[in-house]
Amino acid sequence: MFEVKCPDENNQFHTDITCLPDDKVMLIDHYNSRCSLLDSLFRNISSYSLPGKPWSIRMFDGQEVVVSLGDQNQILFLSVKDNTIRPTRRIKTRLPCWGIDVAGKGSIVVSGPNSARNKCYWSVINDRGEETFYHEYGDTAWNNSYIALNALKTRVYISTWGTNSLFCFDILGYLLFVYNPNNLKGSLGITLGMDDNVYVVGRDSKNIHQLSPDGAVIHILTDGLPHDAISITYNRSKKQLLLTNGPNQKEIHAIKLG
Repeated sequence: MFEVKCPDENNQFHTDITCLPDDKVMLIDHYNSRCSLLDSLFRNISSYSLPGKPWSIRMFDGQEVVVSLGDQNQILFLSVKDNTIRPTRRIKTRLPCWGIDVAGKGSIVVSGPNSARNKCYWSVINDRGEETFYHEYGDTAWNNSYIALNALKTRVYISTWGTNSLFCFDILGYLLFVYNPNNLKGSLGITLGMDDNVYVVGRDSKNIHQLSPDGAVIHILTDGLPHDAISITYNRSKKQLLLTNGPNQKEIHAIKLG
C-alpha cells in the first residue's frame, strides 16, 4: 500500500487512476476537480485543476489521456510535457458520460445514464465527439459507472453497481454474459490484466473478482484490500493492481500479482 498526499486531506474522492507509458500514473480527484501526476514511486509531481468534476481517466494514444466530466457531458484531453499537465482539447457528448475507455483508431467508449429514457447506455464516439454507435439497456438505477474493453477492442465490460453485476457485450451491443454471483456486492471499478483476464471490484463485498474473458471465476481476492475500494487499474510493467478508495480516503492501494 502507498499513500498519496492531497492539499485537503479531509475532502477528497479519488475515482480513478491510469498508468502512463513511462511508469508515471495520473490520478483524478472528483471532489476537488483535480488531476495529479505521480512518479513511478507514486510521489506527487504536479497537478492540474480541471474545469469540472472528473470520474474516469484512461490513456488515449500514448500522448494524451482522456477524462470524463460526468454530468457536464464533456471529455477532456490532457497531455504531459516536462512533468506538467496541459489541456489539449475538449469534446462534448450527447449524454452524461461517467465510465470511459479507449476503443482504438481514435474512438472512445463511454457509459452513463440516459435519464430521458430511464436507461443505462454505452456508446462509441470519435475524437470529435460524434457518436458512431449507441446501445441502451436496464434502467438508470442500475448505475453503470465504469467500463473497460479487451485488448482487441471487441468486448465491452460494464459494472452496474445497482444490480451487483458485470455485463459483457460485444462491440455491436450483443449481450455475451452477465456475471452476478451472491458474493459480489457493489460492483464498481473494472480493469483487464494479462490474457484479458477481468478484474472487478466489489466495494460492499470487500473483494476483487478475477474472471476469464468469458466470465468464469479464476480467483477472488480478499486479503489486503481497502474497506471501500472504488476503481481499479492494472499496471502492466509492475504487474500490480492499483485501487482507489471511497470519499475522504487518502490511501491508494497497490496489490502485487504473481
